[in-house]
Amino acid sequence: MAVECQFHRKDFPAFWNEASEITDLLNTNGLKFFATSEGYYDNIKNKYIYNYVDHLGNIRVSFTREGAQAVIVEKNDYYAFGLKHGNAPDTSGVNYNYEYNGKKLQQEIGMYDYGARFYMPDIGRWGVVDPLAEVYSSFSPYAYVANNPINYYDPDGMQIEETSSGWTFTEFDINLLHSYLTSGTSMGSNYANLMQQLDSFDFSGGASGGGISNFWDKF
Repeated sequence: MAVECQFHRKDFPAFWNEASEITDLLNTNGLKFFATSEGYYDNIKNKYIYNYVDHLGNIRVSFTREGAQAVIVEKNDYYAFGLKHGNAPDTSGVNYNYEYNGKKLQQEIGMYDYGARFYMPDIGRWGVVDPLAEVYSSFSPYAYVANNPINYYDPDGMQIEETSSGWTFTEFDINLLHSYLTSGTSMGSNYANLMQQLDSFDFSGGASGGGISNFWDKF
C-alpha cells in the first residue's frame, strides 16, 4: 500500500520541512491488522488473534496459538465505568485499540469512540450532550447508561440497552417505576407489591436478559 501526498508550500509555515514530516506520517508497513468475527488478523506477525469478551462486549483477553499452546498477547482489566487498571501490557505490537464495550480507544484524547459520541472512562461521562436527550430527560445528558454500567451498555452513544438481551431501557420505564413507588395512599404498600413482583420474577427470557422484559410486561 503506497501513499502519495502533494501540497503547496504556501499552505504551511515557513519552517515546515516537507520531506521529513511527510515521511514520518507514511505507514511503510502497509496494513497492520484487519478485524475478524472472533478477533483480528495480525498482518505483521502473520497470525490470528482471538478475543475473549464479557457480557458487556469488553475485550478482556486477546490470545494466539503458538504450537499446541494458547499464548496471551493482551489482557485488559476494567473498573465498572471503563477505566483500565492493573499491569496488563499489550505485547501484540499492532496497536489494536478496541477495548471497553468493544469500542476504539482514541489514545490521543483518552476517550472511546462510540459513533455518536466520545466517552470518558476516567469520569464515567460522555464528552458531549446526548443527541436524544429528550428520551432520557430524567438523567444528565452526559450520564453513561443511567449510571449502571454493569447491567446496561450503549451500543452507539444514543440509547441504553440491557446487556444480555438488547432490551431497550427508556424514560417511560423509569417514570413508570417512579410513579408507582411515589404515588397513592401508601408508598410502603406499593413497595411491598413491587417486591412481590420481583419475588415472582419470570426468568423465562434468561437469568438476567429477556426476563426483565417479561417482568415489565407483567408489571
